[in-house]
Amino acid sequence: AVYRAFRAPSLNELYRGFYAGNTPFRPNADLNPESLRIGGEIGVDYRDDRLQASLTGFWNELEDTIAFVFNFVPGGGSFLKRENIVATRSRGFEFESEIEIAEEWVLAPSYVFTEATIQNFPTRPDRVGNWLEDIPRHQAAVTLTYDNPNLFQLMIRGRYVGKRYSSDANDFEMQSFGILDISASKRLGEHHEIFLMVENLLDEEYDADRTGRTTRIGAPRQVWGGLRMQF
Repeated sequence: AVYRAFRAPSLNELYRGFYAGNTPFRPNADLNPESLRIGGEIGVDYRDDRLQASLTGFWNELEDTIAFVFNFVPGGGSFLKRENIVATRSRGFEFESEIEIAEEWVLAPSYVFTEATIQNFPTRPDRVGNWLEDIPRHQAAVTLTYDNPNLFQLMIRGRYVGKRYSSDANDFEMQSFGILDISASKRLGEHHEIFLMVENLLDEEYDADRTGRTTRIGAPRQVWGGLRMQF
């Protein structure tokens, strides 16, 4: 498939500024629309009685990408302002699969590789070749599911997010992390289901994102359960 698209700047991007800690984030009323000059993807699927798998490659060339650009203030300090990056490129591939490893047991591994870089930025030539903010090179997940309608459903999921940068300046690298989640549910008749979910089972501490010089730590272990009713 080959495609083109564009996105007009939002009202927040045009007019709304804010602070994260002591770092100002400034809007820009002069932003141009962001456009996907050309994009494409190609893929292949395979399936049999026990295996489903797909592999998809993608390549996107963008113009006037809207992003927060890191700026220094003479004499010290910094701020981020929304600007149009003249040209960026995002390319990579995605793999997804489901494997029936035994009756009622399914293993579903997936992986995404992304290379997202600045290609042209005349007002910031030192940023050309830099990685776009908050886009990891590697992302992966694997889910193991046991599903027996007469008993219960159990799902264990591991997620991995690779290293990524917090700004276009690539001056701060957020470390990779892995998270383990688990959930279980059981049907109680036709319309009711009880469930229990635990996210970040091992209570890992990780950097979820970073705005300016303020890092937001990801959610700690969270446990909740309840009763679902469907009619």
